[in-house]
Amino acid sequence: TIALTIVLTKLRESFVWVEHTNEVLRQIATVERSLLTAESGERGYLLTGEKSYLDSHNRAQAELPDALGALQKLVSDNSLQTQRLGRLRSDVEARLEELKQAVELGPSRLNDALAILSTARSRQLTPQIEEGVEQLRRSEVVLLQQRQSAADRITVLITFFASALGLLGLLAAVIGTYYLERQRTIGQL
Repeated sequence: TIALTIVLTKLRESFVWVEHTNEVLRQIATVERSLLTAESGERGYLLTGEKSYLDSHNRAQAELPDALGALQKLVSDNSLQTQRLGRLRSDVEARLEELKQAVELGPSRLNDALAILSTARSRQLTPQIEEGVEQLRRSEVVLLQQRQSAADRITVLITFFASALGLLGLLAAVIGTYYLERQRTIGQL
């Protein structure tokens, strides 16, 4: 039973790590979605001048620092992911600054806004951000696979231990029944 307790503790730890990794993946998706919303809101506003696009852009701009902060907390146990996130954060902040400048110019100065967005820096930032997000995601997917495999192995061990304990219990019951019957037989003689 001590071995079973140890294995059950390891299983619980494995499930915690699997859930942690899933949470990191969800937070990466949140960062990515907020950035895409900021970009599409910026484009929509520049092209149409509609306030709803501007509101969408502003909300996403406001959400991104919190989303990046939450992701930072989640990956703080992994130095490589922390480094990747640091680079991504710098790129995202630079991209957001470009978007902000373009939005401030607005539809009335569309050519100036487009000039900001078409700079070499802007063209480099988008692929860098996409690659940074993808690196974070790939690393977490690998971790998830490793952690899920560990949980699966522990589940097999628990099944083995539980089966062994069940068989031992059954064997103990058979032996106990045998000895009880033997005692009765001896008592009757």
